[in-house]
Amino acid sequence: MVLNDRETVTMEVSLSEDDYSAVDRDGTVNIVFTAYPDETYSGRITEVSDAEYDSSLGAVYYTVTVTVQGDVSGLYEGMTGDVTFVTKEMRQVCYVSNRAVFREGTKSFVKVRDEGGNIVKQEVTTGFSDGINVEIITGLSEGDIVLIESKVGET
Repeated sequence: MVLNDRETVTMEVSLSEDDYSAVDRDGTVNIVFTAYPDETYSGRITEVSDAEYDSSLGAVYYTVTVTVQGDVSGLYEGMTGDVTFVTKEMRQVCYVSNRAVFREGTKSFVKVRDEGGNIVKQEVTTGFSDGINVEIITGLSEGDIVLIESKVGET
């Protein structure tokens, strides 16, 4: 992190060519500083360097400058943190763990309990996934109980 003055706080992030191509230059940037792990700061991309080649890695990368937005009074030069470039964001969605969804052919299903307490297979339409959870577009309602099967081994 660099403090040019108390109003402008920036972080520089090196991104590979592949990672940079997925970044929305006008999109949201979330920053979590190591010193404040429970607080998320917002930022925006304010500068991108020309492409540079690292011969030791054989890769092209860009240096992206992110300017921290909002109250920066608790931030000091030299602080480190993690920068997340938000490429897609969904709000107020129904979602379940990826482990709850199983596929049969081209259809997706989850197991739920019906009114009688029986376990039944429910077809769902899935949407966006963050790798851990998946959006359920149709097939479930708020309050439905979705089951996840797991195997328990003997020792």
